[in-house]
Amino acid sequence: MASKDQSFYINASFIQGYDHALSFIVAQDPMEHTTNEFWWMIVEHSVKTLVVLSELGDGQSKCHCYWPADEFDCDQLKVKLIEEEMSQYYTKRVFSLISKKVCEDCGSCPVKCVHSLMNAFPASPQSTGEPHTVIQYQFLAWKSGVVPESTVALFTLVDAVLTNNATSSSPLLVHCSGGGDRSSVFVAFASLVKQLRLEERLDIFQTARYTRSQRQCMLKTIVSLLRQGGGEDVY
Repeated sequence: MASKDQSFYINASFIQGYDHALSFIVAQDPMEHTTNEFWWMIVEHSVKTLVVLSELGDGQSKCHCYWPADEFDCDQLKVKLIEEEMSQYYTKRVFSLISKKVCEDCGSCPVKCVHSLMNAFPASPQSTGEPHTVIQYQFLAWKSGVVPESTVALFTLVDAVLTNNATSSSPLLVHCSGGGDRSSVFVAFASLVKQLRLEERLDIFQTARYTRSQRQCMLKTIVSLLRQGGGEDVY
């Protein structure tokens, strides 16, 4: 995924969820040298809900802590931690993002894209220079190398995330180490929860197949198992 002004690239994809609506951005965990770009992607696409599925730490399958304990500046964007709340399965954090960029056209606007880039995305919150609020959910019940012991933890996370984003038209941003394995499970699970609530039925196979078709490394294992089982719709 390239930025809207083509100035940087992030390993991420737009993913359609239930009823083929544009519901998610699935991304690889941000690395230390892509932290600035990751936060700018959040601002550019007006992301209001962010889901962390990786464990923190060093190593290929873990994510470095790309958010501040208090606040920091990254490429003329101030990221400030407003609130942190821990629960059994996840930690919820509220961040305030404020752009410090100055418009080259007038020299006074708090964001350069007010005149130059806002024609492409006029509804983006950074157009006014007002703080953009992002709520992050860091999942704690998925350890490296194993699957969660039950679906209760994942359902609790999905329910909280969908509730938080219910009134927003912005996509959910979900990331994991490879930008595919854990994130695809979350996307499929969230799509199925929406389908169950609206249709009172589940189509697991079609949901898995459609999720997998939109990005590499999505749901490889489960789709293989479903195909071996005959590929029939599951209700």
